[in-house]
Amino acid sequence: MGGSFDTDSQYTTERVKTAEPSDCSGPGWTLTFENGWSLWCTAAQCAVAPQPGEEARLYGKGLGYPVRGIVIGGRVYHYITEEQEADRHAKQCEQMSIEREAAAVKHAEEIARGEHAPVAFRLKESARADYEKGLANNTDPYGRCCYLYAAEWAALMEKAIGEGKSVADVAKAAGQAADKTHGVTGFMYGVAVNILAHCWEHGEELRRWHNLDAQMGKEGERANESGGVLNPALMNIG
Repeated sequence: MGGSFDTDSQYTTERVKTAEPSDCSGPGWTLTFENGWSLWCTAAQCAVAPQPGEEARLYGKGLGYPVRGIVIGGRVYHYITEEQEADRHAKQCEQMSIEREAAAVKHAEEIARGEHAPVAFRLKESARADYEKGLANNTDPYGRCCYLYAAEWAALMEKAIGEGKSVADVAKAAGQAADKTHGVTGFMYGVAVNILAHCWEHGEELRRWHNLDAQMGKEGERANESGGVLNPALMNIG
């Protein structure tokens, strides 16, 4: 165990309300606190069950940041220093980047071999020719992937829409699910939104949802009124 929790001042103090056994990522407990928050606590370093009413120290920067240490009733369940957490996070990001790059290369090779075909979704009849022309013209792996991602994303949304949900209800989760297959960049995601906004039966709903989801101020609202589509890659850079 690294670090020294007893000299670390970066923590919040909460009172344990309940502690239920839970095998989330190994033996441990799901803790709820009197303020309504909850988290999973490992039993890897301490097998003594937390008790209601005990004081818990949650080490880290606070709400929205990783909990890098859990000390309850003076018992250490998990603890690493801020520096160790930063190092762990950097290594995790590096590994994710390596895996994502490898997956993108593999996907591009598969596209180049003709192994992927776009799934069917409901096209606007007025835009069918545009879609088919774009699909035919984009034979390189990068351009082809934009169309493959757009098609799978639309098909996933259509399934949920058929169950009574709206585009706004399902767009983000469906986009993330399609991304697991195709691994698009922010720019490619924006291209896919443009494709579907123009060609898909529910494209206008998606365009409006996307602009509000991507905006950092009021620019999404302005894009909705002008008929444009925000570029999420440029938004992130900005």
